[in-house]
Amino acid sequence: VEVFFKECYLDDLAQRMEDETIDLAIMPKRERQPQFKTLPFYSEPLYFLPSEQQAGYVENSDYSPIQLSEIADETIIVTAGGCGLRDTLNDLFTAQGLAMHEYSGHAVSYKVIEDWAGLGIGAGILPESRISSENEKKQPLMLDRTQKAIIEYEISFPRNIKPASHISEFSHYLNEVVPQLLQGRAA
Repeated sequence: VEVFFKECYLDDLAQRMEDETIDLAIMPKRERQPQFKTLPFYSEPLYFLPSEQQAGYVENSDYSPIQLSEIADETIIVTAGGCGLRDTLNDLFTAQGLAMHEYSGHAVSYKVIEDWAGLGIGAGILPESRISSENEKKQPLMLDRTQKAIIEYEISFPRNIKPASHISEFSHYLNEVVPQLLQGRAA
């Protein structure tokens, strides 16, 4: 089997699977779509990136864990929605009985979210692997005192096919041979 990787917007991935032009998609976990089966892929913690203008978080802060309820009034910079982070964050806020206040503009990438937070445009929330190593202002995001906020990814494939051997082998390869990729830290 020859493997091709292609990065697409989530809607495009679903359509490609329905058209049988791709065998599977790796995407953030969402509500179950009846036409797809899923396998767990990986998860990683989310971090809060305070805005440079948020003196309460930036000045005199040790960048210790912060609860989602503590940032509920902050303006959060997000992407337009094609990557799944925006939906995941909205789901996290909603599950905690909170509403996310989105910045009116949209970043084109995770790097832009980090940059804009550094410029004071708003705050950001990103997966750990998407924050530059030199950023010392990131704070682990918690749902409550004990539970980390995470983003989960899964492998999706059309329900009308059995878990074909190449899908099972690919999943095994990712889980056993490429653990750094599964932790979101592959270069």
